Amino acid sequence: MHVKGVECMKERMKDFFWIPDNIDSLFWQQAVHKNRLSIRVVCVLILIFQLYNMSRVLFFSRSALSTLNNRIYFGLYLFLFCASILYLILDHLFAAHSIKKQWYLQLSAVVICLIWNICINTYDFTQTPPVSTYPFMSVVFGSAMLITMPNLMFLLLFVSGYIIFVGLNFQAIDSGNLLNLTIMMIIAIIIVFININHMMVEISQRKEIVHINAQLQQLLQKDALTELLNKKAAEEYIAAFLKQSFYNRYLAMMMVDLDDFKHINDEYGHPCGDHVLAEASRSMRIIFDTAICIGRIGGDEFVLLLDDIKDLKMLEKLCSELNRELKKISWNGKSLNISCSIGIVSVSENEITYDHLYEEVDQMLYEAKRFGKGCCSIKKLS
Repeated sequence: MHVKGVECMKERMKDFFWIPDNIDSLFWQQAVHKNRLSIRVVCVLILIFQLYNMSRVLFFSRSALSTLNNRIYFGLYLFLFCASILYLILDHLFAAHSIKKQWYLQLSAVVICLIWNICINTYDFTQTPPVSTYPFMSVVFGSAMLITMPNLMFLLLFVSGYIIFVGLNFQAIDSGNLLNLTIMMIIAIIIVFININHMMVEISQRKEIVHINAQLQQLLQKDALTELLNKKAAEEYIAAFLKQSFYNRYLAMMMVDLDDFKHINDEYGHPCGDHVLAEASRSMRIIFDTAICIGRIGGDEFVLLLDDIKDLKMLEKLCSELNRELKKISWNGKSLNISCSIGIVSVSENEITYDHLYEEVDQMLYEAKRFGKGCCSIKKLS
């Protein structure tokens, strides 16, 4: 139990710091989509502000670029300005690439912005001490609010940035600024943890809802007794398939009707009738295992669609095999002598509709019933 508890704790810690495998792809898709919008807005703001800063150095400063200090500031402003333009161009070019490549581009933008802020804030400390740590804090806090990344990645990236920044400027940062910076870092980490946890819960719930809806949709398409497609689902499936091109490939639509099924219900009761329907359905699934579609369209009536039917004689043999299997169905140890009548139409026309094909198959079933129990009637449409 102790070992199992430790393993469970490790798994929880892993899921807390990283993304669980079951929602991994959905998380990265949502994260990249959210980050794209956030970084684009930030880039536009950077372009505006750095254009203003460069103009301030060039036109509103008496020394312009004649001093080393102004040239360094101008170079830093110009670098971030060009980096933002480059990101916007690459973001547009990478839009059709994989989520992984788009994420690496976004991560690169965040890293460059963090390093740039460490550089300019550190240079500020060398010029006019004491200065505030607010520029660096704003990047950390802004990233926590706007950028989506796993908890562990945020910790590694921004705690490393915090350590580097404090290490470079430890002598220049007063205790008040250091305390504010540390508090802001802790708050940013908490915000990231809350946001990521909320996002993972939301994605998990959304995925569960999709899964439940898919199961419900599947149940709505299934006949509860036989587990075959119900009438509506079978008709829609076959109609959709007939709209596809199947040139030079013969399809076969079969209609199966159990002989004297009403007599079974009347003599042995409905539980026996349900048993017969379930067993007949099981036999059809086994014998016609390559069927595109098998559905129950009436009380004791079934429809099957088969693809690439090259040998109608072989199809007749399969129908005879179905009747042999039906003969084996018994109830309370007594043989029920079940048989079925089958109408089949083979077709290679691309433009035939479900209604037309159904009408043709229904006529073949009627003809098979006229021949007697357990008969099969086949027609090939040119």
